[in-house]
Amino acid sequence: MKDLTKGPAMVVGPEEGASYWQPAPHSGYMTVKLGPHNLPPERPHNPFSP
Repeated sequence: MKDLTKGPAMVVGPEEGASYWQPAPHSGYMTVKLGPHNLPPERPHNPFSP
């Protein structure tokens, strides 16, 4: 049987994240929970790392 390797984990609360207002035609909010601004760049599994 193949051994499974778990990657890094991050817990983000419902009120965490940068929120942005989207004007017409969509008129709503967007919240960025995970992005390059809140993930450490040195993490090996960071998809936003260069």
